[in-house]
Amino acid sequence: MGVPMAGGDQGWERLGFLRRLAGAMGRNCVPIAAGSINGLGDSLGPIARSRWDGPDRGDEVVGRRLGLLGRAWPDLAADPTVGPLLTGEFRSGPWELLWDLWLPLALELDSVRALQPPGEKPLVQGILGLQGTGKTTLGAALTVLLRVAGRSVLSWSIDDLYLPYGDRVALRSRDRRLIWRGPPGTHDVDLGLRVFQDLADRELTKIALPRFDKTCHGGQGDRAAPEWIAAPVDIVLFEGWFVGTQPIAPELFDQAPDPIATDDDRAFARRCNERLRAYQPLWDQCDRLLVLCPEDYRASKRWRREAEQRQRQRGAGAMADGEVDAFVDYFWMALHPELFVAPLAIPGDEPPGDRAPHPLNPRIHAVVRLDDDRRIKTLHRYPVLGDRAGNEELSSLPRPIP
Repeated sequence: MGVPMAGGDQGWERLGFLRRLAGAMGRNCVPIAAGSINGLGDSLGPIARSRWDGPDRGDEVVGRRLGLLGRAWPDLAADPTVGPLLTGEFRSGPWELLWDLWLPLALELDSVRALQPPGEKPLVQGILGLQGTGKTTLGAALTVLLRVAGRSVLSWSIDDLYLPYGDRVALRSRDRRLIWRGPPGTHDVDLGLRVFQDLADRELTKIALPRFDKTCHGGQGDRAAPEWIAAPVDIVLFEGWFVGTQPIAPELFDQAPDPIATDDDRAFARRCNERLRAYQPLWDQCDRLLVLCPEDYRASKRWRREAEQRQRQRGAGAMADGEVDAFVDYFWMALHPELFVAPLAIPGDEPPGDRAPHPLNPRIHAVVRLDDDRRIKTLHRYPVLGDRAGNEELSSLPRPIP
């Protein structure tokens, strides 16, 4: 099935190539049929190249992406998370993400997995992103695309590793600042490690996956019954707001940014920083880490407000704007984005090194900086250890580009 095209000015936009392709092709609408979508790459060439691709990549890249898009379109349109973004009122942002990030990353993960020996443990893609940066949407899109490509995929969040309600109540008695789930110390790291151990056991045919129900106890949430999933799994997408972050020097909290303002705030931030050490074995399960980083981290507060407003319009329970501000400030006091996430993005116009790993975390293979509208501002790519194992296909991956 091809990608259904809208008439008039939205024709090419609905394919994800946006106005740059419409202008280059000199037309407003091109009907896409099942038999023609794969051949489009032959004529589009560099016009359709996404930011993921380097200058040395040819039409074959575009053709592969179009082919996957054509095969996956029915499932993308039907997905409850991704579908409304692509089939509702047109907004260019989601389509740019589809073309510039979702499709190329899915194809790359499929290629990386294909180069692993049979019986290898799952390829684990970590996704780090603050509230509202699109972690859940990215995971949903990749799940659809990779399944269409023939891969068994598990999309999993660190939220499913929250401690049971009773354990978190006991935790608050030891640290009164842990008023809500989320910061380091509120998760069962050992449980997460056991799950990854099970995922690596290729003899298992079923795995019990922890799940967390956020609606219990007046929104405090509690551990739900595990979900039994089929095994083995080819690719695991493991996402969370601080997945992959590392402890920083304690003295950096002496002049910490708002809302870390008081001595009590700084003491809480230092405790969360220290608790982060216990999570490093969990992060070590990730083969690769993608970072979604707002150009201005404060935009994530506005994005969360907008999400709550949409939920309220649907008649569901939602936080008021003041509650959202307090909620996000709580996360920022625990692990402030300016201290833990922003340094992972390349500052200013400084380019990454030529095929050099990320200077702070060698597991990072891509850093995507988002503008205030959650559109890609810059995209830098890095080789990771698994990509530099000497195989010819992965050694030819494009260099990072601004």
